[in-house]
Amino acid sequence: MTEFKEHLPGTFCFAELGTSDQQRAGTFYQALFDWGRADQDRGEAGVYTRFTRDGLVCAAMYELSPVQTGQGMTSQWFQYVTVDDADTASERAQELGGTVLAGPLDIMEHGRLAVLRATDQSVVCVWQPRRTYGVAVKDADGAMCWNELISADLGAAREFYGSLFGWEHRHTLEAGRPYTVCYGADGSAAGMLDLPVDMMDVPNHWLVYFAVADCDAAAARAAELGGRALVEPTNLPTVGRFAILQDPCDGVFGVVDMDGYEEGDEE
Repeated sequence: MTEFKEHLPGTFCFAELGTSDQQRAGTFYQALFDWGRADQDRGEAGVYTRFTRDGLVCAAMYELSPVQTGQGMTSQWFQYVTVDDADTASERAQELGGTVLAGPLDIMEHGRLAVLRATDQSVVCVWQPRRTYGVAVKDADGAMCWNELISADLGAAREFYGSLFGWEHRHTLEAGRPYTVCYGADGSAAGMLDLPVDMMDVPNHWLVYFAVADCDAAAARAAELGGRALVEPTNLPTVGRFAILQDPCDGVFGVVDMDGYEEGDEE
């Protein structure tokens, strides 16, 4: 397992779960992905959890405050993109028509962050690393492996994120549906696809995927642990087999087995 010691600007570097029930959610993900766990008591700010895979940080979690839940915030995975300067990124986001929801602010000695709303209303976090650069493991079983924007306004999203992060876009088809792959300094950085018609009541959002050795087994295990499948295990030619799952506290994420599809497989 390769240890990441940096993430280039324009690359997703971290996934952080804000949840309504930290203990219940933590138990779920630890059992599903075989994650270790280290809790840090931050006093009035609550407990901050770092998840590990083979001793390497792979994700994090905190419990939403009563103020946040009172404002209607629900459990969700926040995703971070590395930038050279969080202040410059925030200013650029506003120039492009976006909104700064929080920050920029220093997170002790670890780095500087801002939470941004894009012109398509999706939300992304930017991270200027200092002492902490993000996850130490990616693209391995139980680790973040892909980040995908699902949006009803892809034109606005492509323009905003392309200008903000310097991404170039290539258009392709995945399972017969138009799909946009975003490329940055480190190769493919993210994907984008249209919000399905039957999901028009769902806000535009970024979805994080974690790699698994067996998609079907992961979906079945999630159900045993109190979660459920929003999209059942599905073949994706040239990619693998994926599912979209929901944890017991309503956090949504994807799993993908990159070796789970072979030519000739049928649903």
